[in-house]
Amino acid sequence: MTVTEKQAWLWRYQRSRPRMDLIRGSLARKGDLVRELATLEAQPCHPARRRILAAERQRLTREMEGLNRELAELEEDRMEIARAIEGLEEERYRRLLAYHYLEGWPWQQVACRLEYSPRYIYKLHKLALEAIECRGRKRQYHLRATGCRIHCFPRKGAAI
Repeated sequence: MTVTEKQAWLWRYQRSRPRMDLIRGSLARKGDLVRELATLEAQPCHPARRRILAAERQRLTREMEGLNRELAELEEDRMEIARAIEGLEEERYRRLLAYHYLEGWPWQQVACRLEYSPRYIYKLHKLALEAIECRGRKRQYHLRATGCRIHCFPRKGAAI
C-alpha cells in the first residue's frame, strides 16, 4: 500500500463510527417492529392478515441480518486498524497514530501532547505511515466515491 492508501485506511476508523451508530439505531427500531409484529401475529386475526404480518416480520429479520453483517464488518475493520497501530514497535509512532486516527485529535493537539513542533509531527507522521503494516483483506481504501477532497485532485488536463 502507498502512504496515501494507508492514511485513507486509517481514516476508516473515524469514518465508520457514524455509520455504526446509524446501524445500531436502525437495528433497535427494526427489533422493536419485529417484536410488535410477533405480538400482533399471535393475536386472533384473519389468516390473510397473519400471512402478511409473518411476511413483513421475515423481511425485517432479513434486513436486520444484513445490518448485523455490515456492523460486524465495520467493527472488524476498526479492530484491524487498532491492532496495526498497537503493533508498531516505536512508541512515538503508536501514540501519534492513536491520538490522530483513533482519538480524532487535530495535529496541533497531537504536537502539544507529544511535545514536538507541528513541523516535526508531520515528518514523524510520514515515518509512522511508512512503518505501519496493513494486514487483512485486500481492498482499495482510497476511492473517489468516498468524496475525498484531501488527496483526490484532478490531474492537469483531465476532464472534471
